[in-house]
Amino acid sequence: MKAYGQSAGYADQALSSMKTVTIFGQQLQEIKNYTKYLDFSFNKGKKHACKTAIAIGFLMGVINSAYAYTMYLGAVWIDKEFYNYPNGRVYQASDALSCFFGVIYGLMYLGQVPDNLGTVFKGKAAGKLAFNTIDRTPKILTDDPTAEAHALTGEVEFKNVDFFYPSRPDQKILRGFNCKFEAGKTTAIVGPSGSGKSTIFSMILRFYDCDKNLGSVNIDGKEISQLKLKHYRQQIGYVPQEPVMLNTSVR
Repeated sequence: MKAYGQSAGYADQALSSMKTVTIFGQQLQEIKNYTKYLDFSFNKGKKHACKTAIAIGFLMGVINSAYAYTMYLGAVWIDKEFYNYPNGRVYQASDALSCFFGVIYGLMYLGQVPDNLGTVFKGKAAGKLAFNTIDRTPKILTDDPTAEAHALTGEVEFKNVDFFYPSRPDQKILRGFNCKFEAGKTTAIVGPSGSGKSTIFSMILRFYDCDKNLGSVNIDGKEISQLKLKHYRQQIGYVPQEPVMLNTSVR
């Protein structure tokens, strides 16, 4: 399910930004990337299919063995004239057939159990993913009761900030970054792709926090983590550089 979710998510991302993909001539690249995710799903599916085939083969073997054993034992008991105490007589062909059909229907419905269990396990897997997201406690709280509601002047200062994304701990984006954006002034940050421009804005918006041992981001002289986040963001206007902006006009 996770593999299919990744491939579907990637396809949705590419289709929703189709103009951007077309402008840069990336159609074949997007197809290759989508195929890569599908291959991952396909390999997972093959493993699952092999396990299912082995399980069904084993189950059918047990069922047919039970059929053969029932008919053989019934024939032996009739031939040896074993006494059937519940019925007060020797075993007859009708007893063997009744037992045989009882085994058939019993195993037939037993054979349907794996399909139903598969549905239950799929539901559990989907539920686990959902509850993992629901129960996850974010490190950055939107409504921290201990935080301060501060009316912004607009001075932003980075003090010796080191930063790396949690998914890439071995790749530092900012190293000892120091900068002061004065209130009431227009400041431009210029640099090549991957130099950390978007990261700086993400930290100002507090999408990410830097570790206290790796510097600090201050707003009007107060550390950003001390400010009530929801109140803080309500005072900020932000226009992102996401390529989906090209879906319509700038306006």
